[in-house]
Amino acid sequence: MKFLFTILAFFLFAVEVSAQDKMLVKRIYVFDVTKSMIGEGKINGKYGTPKVFSQLKDDLVSTITGSSICDDDEIVIIPFTNTTFDKIMGYGRDRNRIADEVKNLMTKSGDTNIVDAWLAGLKEIDQNKINLLFLMTDGIHNCGPDVNELYRSLEQWDDNANNLAFYFMLTKNAESDKIDSIAKNKPTMEIVHSSNIKINILQLSSNYKVNVKGNNKYEGIINARSGSCNPTELKHVTMQMVDTTNYYIADSQIFTDKIILTLSTHKDKNSLPISSQNTITFTWNDNKGDNTKTYIMPKTITLQIDNLDTRTMKIY
Repeated sequence: MKFLFTILAFFLFAVEVSAQDKMLVKRIYVFDVTKSMIGEGKINGKYGTPKVFSQLKDDLVSTITGSSICDDDEIVIIPFTNTTFDKIMGYGRDRNRIADEVKNLMTKSGDTNIVDAWLAGLKEIDQNKINLLFLMTDGIHNCGPDVNELYRSLEQWDDNANNLAFYFMLTKNAESDKIDSIAKNKPTMEIVHSSNIKINILQLSSNYKVNVKGNNKYEGIINARSGSCNPTELKHVTMQMVDTTNYYIADSQIFTDKIILTLSTHKDKNSLPISSQNTITFTWNDNKGDNTKTYIMPKTITLQIDNLDTRTMKIY
């Protein structure tokens, strides 16, 4: 069993517009430490739940110390059973200390209170950052507040914010049709049933602007607003322009820190409008056999193409 929490998250900003400050990332891990995680839970009244605790700790340590975590990423780990316990906190630059604390985590007595654990994770959300919230459990909510409070909170998850939620159901015992159905209607919430998964996230702004400067071609780079520490090319992601009346995408390369874009046209430059807006859509194919899941939000963006440059006026 292998858990991969590799996140390649970035925001693009408009070209030829004053650059915004880099948006930082906060990673919140809500971590089940009940005894069932080491096989001491009950199934049909008998002990013998799957043992996932050691492997999950190893994989979380691997993530924290790996190349996907940037030095300025904020990290919060919240252990829970029927209550939550002292948080492990720090930044990517503290990765070795945080990893050691994760290695030292032990299971504790208590039932599974996912409602309060989830709410504790929500309290950590920083509206000034990209928040990646992971809830990891091998069971269902069975103590504390009524489970309907969990459903209500999941339904109220804000899809318009810079936040992404991943609910890891680490065993069959954790699966819930109700939670699955809620997540299917939330574009920024994912239920992960498979434990062997790599997650790539492209989180985009909704509007961009480029300037062809009076030419009939634009070749340039759309820089990432918050990129991966180790940029990776996403060859399985493509971008398409909806209206090709004036321009079309001649070439593009999509990385986790930038897009290299070539716009071209069949028209003479004097026939091009001074400014036009177009819609860009992104598509991708995760069927590569490497258990990769890709999330692009939004899947559609607006690209304003300006044709601004010094012009000569002739008087007849």
